[in-house]
Amino acid sequence: MPTLAFSYCGDHLADNNVIYIKGTGSAFADMDIDCDGEQNGRGDDGRCGNSEDTQSITSFQDVVAGYKKGIKDLNAYVHPYVVFGNEGTKSGWKTFDPEKYNIKPLSIIAVVCNNKLVGCPPDQPLNPQPF
Repeated sequence: MPTLAFSYCGDHLADNNVIYIKGTGSAFADMDIDCDGEQNGRGDDGRCGNSEDTQSITSFQDVVAGYKKGIKDLNAYVHPYVVFGNEGTKSGWKTFDPEKYNIKPLSIIAVVCNNKLVGCPPDQPLNPQPF
């Protein structure tokens, strides 16, 4: 089985404090969109209904619920978030633990595409919706 064609790169940690995901050759990796977390909640427009890999919880369900704001888990329609890091035992899977580089769970992550910022922190969604 071939290995995944991406790597987590830290060659700019010392000069720019940046870790990024690199694809094949000089390309950056692509992003897969998923809808893990709260299902059938506010904002759900059905786009994820046909996904075969959607999970009804995220790894941070307990953390989110612990904030005691009436939110049980992340909702991909309300809280844009990025999965950064990977754990796995499948053949060819790369393992990367962001916490080893002081990137804490639920940290702000910048997503840049074609020199434009397209991601933002969960408390400032791209399409703001009041809680």
